Amino acid sequence: MNEEERIITSIARWFYILILLSGIAFYLSWSMMYNAWTDLGVYAITVILVFFGLFGTLLYWKKNED
Repeated sequence: MNEEERIITSIARWFYILILLSGIAFYLSWSMMYNAWTDLGVYAITVILVFFGLFGTLLYWKKNED
C-alpha cells in the first residue's frame, strides 16, 4: 500500500469513527434534552448512524490488517 492509499484509508477510518460517535452522541443528547428514551424516531436515526459507522470502521480496520 503506497502513501496516498494509507492517507485515504486513514481519513475514511476517522470519518466512520466520527459517524459512530455522532450516532451515540445524538441519542444521548436528544434523550436527555427531551426525556424521550424510548422514541422510535430517535432509534431509527441512531441505528443508521451507529451501524454505518461500525461497519465502516470494521471494514477499514480489516483492510489495514491485510
